[in-house]
Amino acid sequence: MFRHFSLAVAFLAGALRSGGGESKIYVNCVFGKSRSTTFVTAYLMVEHGWRAADALKHLKERRDVQLNPGFLQQIADLDYELEWRRHGGVGSTPAPASQKVADCEAGSRGGGGGEKDAVGRCRPVAMI
Repeated sequence: MFRHFSLAVAFLAGALRSGGGESKIYVNCVFGKSRSTTFVTAYLMVEHGWRAADALKHLKERRDVQLNPGFLQQIADLDYELEWRRHGGVGSTPAPASQKVADCEAGSRGGGGGEKDAVGRCRPVAMI
């Protein structure tokens, strides 16, 4: 899921921009509660600078949404990384060890190269 955040955020932002000031989009998944919520939460965090708790509270006030523990952890990881970047990247590593990334400039070191996502992170192209 985490590896798709940048593409999903860019898609949602583009869809909203394409319709003018009053654009609305419909985001859905199989049950409409977990995956869609995860991507909309990531969008609010990346594009609007919201913290994870604020984005989730906002969504829960409007819809019956839920996040499974794995998706919630990925939102928490994104929140950690975005907050780290907001504070100039001072201190510890920006992302948990479970989300090691390839070096974009070095290319193949991560096995297939890397690319920058919506928040400027290097991500392996073939990350699972």
